[in-house]
Amino acid sequence: MKGADIYNLDGVEDVVRLEEVAAKIKRAVVLGGGVIGLQAAQMFHNRGVEVAVIESGQRVLRGVCDAQGAELAARRMREAGVIIRCGAEVKDIIRDKEGGLRGVLLKDKSFLEAGAVAVSGSEDNPALSMVSSTLFGLPLMCMGEVDPEDGAPGYEACVFFDEEKQIYRKLVFKDQRLAGYVLAGDIDCAGVYTSFIKFKIEIDGRIKEKLCAGKPDVLLWPDDFFEKVWNPKNG
Repeated sequence: MKGADIYNLDGVEDVVRLEEVAAKIKRAVVLGGGVIGLQAAQMFHNRGVEVAVIESGQRVLRGVCDAQGAELAARRMREAGVIIRCGAEVKDIIRDKEGGLRGVLLKDKSFLEAGAVAVSGSEDNPALSMVSSTLFGLPLMCMGEVDPEDGAPGYEACVFFDEEKQIYRKLVFKDQRLAGYVLAGDIDCAGVYTSFIKFKIEIDGRIKEKLCAGKPDVLLWPDDFFEKVWNPKNG
């Protein structure tokens, strides 16, 4: 999409550049519900702009997060007043006779007024090793394989959800190792979970129980592995 009031978002730096645009408009539409798109929506909202996010897939953050973690982020945004339309497609960008932007027409014939349209990839790159963001006060971190297909051999998921506190934790195990995680609301232990993935530490039943309880610790590393990592000369 092209136009003086249509902006492509390839990274966080593009979101920052939109701050000057936000000061001049009342409404904006963001096309794409990936991490960058949601950060753009947050920026517009923080500057008093009414904003709508249009995502062609069935949920936001679909390339980097599982469904429940993504819904927590979407819920937080809706509570703040952001419009989120998933499973929606753009039919046309509508302009007035002078060429000024009026808004976005969707294929279901609904119309969203906008003084600017920001275009971001709808699905984040699954190859990214880690995603870390704070969306409307909700800290969110995702790493590794977070949403394997149901029944995929070798995989097991451990899920914790406190709806009142909006704390969500999902750990995905594969072949006695931690393969991925989603943390929302409470990310204090993210670094330790990341270490278990990075160093491919083998996990027994006792360690898995601690990890699933939200009590990871480097002291859970096997003694010989601890020595190899921190004292390689002794390995």
